[in-house]
Amino acid sequence: RCARCKRAWYCSLECQKAAWPTHRKECRALSKEGPSPAEEDPEDARLRAILQEGHGLFTQRGYREALAAYTRARDAAQAAGRKQRAAEALRWCGHAADALRDVPGAMGFMEDSLRAAQDLGSALLEGHARMGIGCICRKQGDIDRALREFDQAWHAAEEVGDPDLQAAVLTNLGAAEMPLYPMNAVQKLTRAIELREELVDKAPDPHTKLAAAFHLGTARQNFAAAVHTHGMHAEAEKEYEVALEIFEAARDIDSACKVLLNLCNLTENDLTEDNEAPARAREYRQRMFYYLQSVHREPPRQCPVCLEELHVGEATKDEGDRIIALRCFHCLHTRCWEEWSRRQTTCPECKEDVEADMLGGRFFHTPGP
Repeated sequence: RCARCKRAWYCSLECQKAAWPTHRKECRALSKEGPSPAEEDPEDARLRAILQEGHGLFTQRGYREALAAYTRARDAAQAAGRKQRAAEALRWCGHAADALRDVPGAMGFMEDSLRAAQDLGSALLEGHARMGIGCICRKQGDIDRALREFDQAWHAAEEVGDPDLQAAVLTNLGAAEMPLYPMNAVQKLTRAIELREELVDKAPDPHTKLAAAFHLGTARQNFAAAVHTHGMHAEAEKEYEVALEIFEAARDIDSACKVLLNLCNLTENDLTEDNEAPARAREYRQRMFYYLQSVHREPPRQCPVCLEELHVGEATKDEGDRIIALRCFHCLHTRCWEEWSRRQTTCPECKEDVEADMLGGRFFHTPGP
């Protein structure tokens, strides 16, 4: 049996040596998967199951329930002396608290995760924790500290040679640097995409390839969002289209709808000099609501602010009729949103806090499950 991945079996040592040139390509990936189910430590399996429960809740936006699951995982890991799982659970507690807009709580969890990683001497866990801290700092406008944390996360990623962490760090570094150093940012975001493409090509099985494709689509989406918010609108539309193609091929409808939302807003409200843009905006809206109908979301018929009719299935002709789609996928006239958002940042339909940055559709990725 291979001593590294413990998955491949051979009839003799000579047979194993002969198979190594082929097996070496999959050995590393199999090693990352951990032991086979028959050999897995029952306590570790229990902790991993709790974390997976949290991940499922997190992806469904059940952030409060996810935080409860991650907290249970942390407590159980600490009680069992499983320091690595405890550090991982702490980091995910931070992501959930951040999603709940509990900035002090999120930062506390992330810093606890960082200390646990340093106590373990794990550069991989330290890199993930520093990246989480950097993301929180960037959202709070502390760009200097965010860049320092991302830089240290990059050194950790290089130390362990983990291309997945490297790509994630480069994506966040590029997004943070875009307003300050656009050329450097574009280089980092481009390299992140290259790394993601390599991971897709090297994926040893369909499940791993699908996960790698999701992260590739996210890297493309983040690149598009970065150039979009920097005013490079034509380039942004092309990159969003590539991301959309990836998500649709992977049948990831949730991610496809987020990209379509950005494309709707980009073509409707930013490409004002392009006479064909309103027609493309109409097509993007139609595709978005085609997907959303699977979760019983019908196209809106009136603006929730002025109560006038919304023509989401038509190309807008007048500036006053332009439409914006918010993060919650509710739509209203752009002029009405601009007036509404001067007073508050909640959706006038569902009251979700959507923030004004949805005008640009800035979906920057924090690495998830």
